[in-house]
Amino acid sequence: ITVKPKVDNDIKRAVEVLTRDIKPIKVKQVIKPERQHNLVIPITDMHWGVTQLADVQDKLAELIDVIKKGYRTISIEMIGDMLHSDKINSTETVSGTVLEDVDMPKAIDEAMQFTEAIVFTALQNANTVMIKSVGGNHDFDISYMFMIWIKERFKQAQVDVNNRYRTAYLLGHVLISIQHGNVNRKNPAQVLANEYKHLWGIATTIEIHSGHLHFDKTEDQNGVVSRQFSTPKPSDDWETMNGFVGANKWMYALAYSDDRLKAEHFI
Repeated sequence: ITVKPKVDNDIKRAVEVLTRDIKPIKVKQVIKPERQHNLVIPITDMHWGVTQLADVQDKLAELIDVIKKGYRTISIEMIGDMLHSDKINSTETVSGTVLEDVDMPKAIDEAMQFTEAIVFTALQNANTVMIKSVGGNHDFDISYMFMIWIKERFKQAQVDVNNRYRTAYLLGHVLISIQHGNVNRKNPAQVLANEYKHLWGIATTIEIHSGHLHFDKTEDQNGVVSRQFSTPKPSDDWETMNGFVGANKWMYALAYSDDRLKAEHFI
C-alpha cells in the first residue's frame, strides 16, 4: 500500500467552474393580474453526473410546457442531491463515502443548463418566481455554491441561499416545508409547527416536501401531507447491484390555488 498526502483543491476548482461567465440574465417579464394559480416545481435527487442532460431532455420540454400556462407565483424547490458528488476532483458524498467516478465539471455545466431553462421560462410566465433550497447528503457544500450562482444569474427571482437542513415558506395560505429527507425523519410535522409557529397559524394547507429515498410516496398525517418525490435519474451501479430499480422515474409540477392543491403533473 502506497500512501501519499491528499491534495484538496476542490474548493478552488468549484469556484472556477461555478463563477466563470456569471453574467446576470435580464428576462422580459409579463405581469398578468388574472393569473390566480401558483406552481411548485420540486427538483430533488437529480444526481447530475450520473444523470446526463440527454436523459431528461424530454421531461424538461414537458415541464416547460406546463410552466408556459402562466402562474401568479412559481416556486422552484431545490431539495438536495442536485449533484452526485460534493467534490470536483473526486466523487464523494458529504460524509466521505467514495462513489463511482463521474465527470463533475460536466455535471455542473449540465445542471446549469437544466436550471437555466427552467428559471428563464418561469420568469417569462409568472408574476413572481421564488427559488427555495436545502442541501442533500451528496452535495450539501457544493449545492450552497450552486445556489449562489443561481442568485447572481437571476436577479429578478427571489432566491433563498441558506445552509440549513430544512426551510419553510407560505404560498398564499399553503405552508410548504422542504427538507432533503435524510435527517429529521421522526416527526417533521411537529418540528415544523415548533419552528414556524407564525406561518403554521396562517396556513389552511400544510405540506412537507422531501426526496432522498428515490421513490414516490404521499402520506396524510392529521392533515399534514408529506410528499416524498422520486427522481428521474438513471439507476447507478449501487442501485442496480441492490435491486433498487423499480421506482417511477418522475419529475413533478404541482398547481395550487390560494389555499389548496388543485392539480398534479407527473412528468
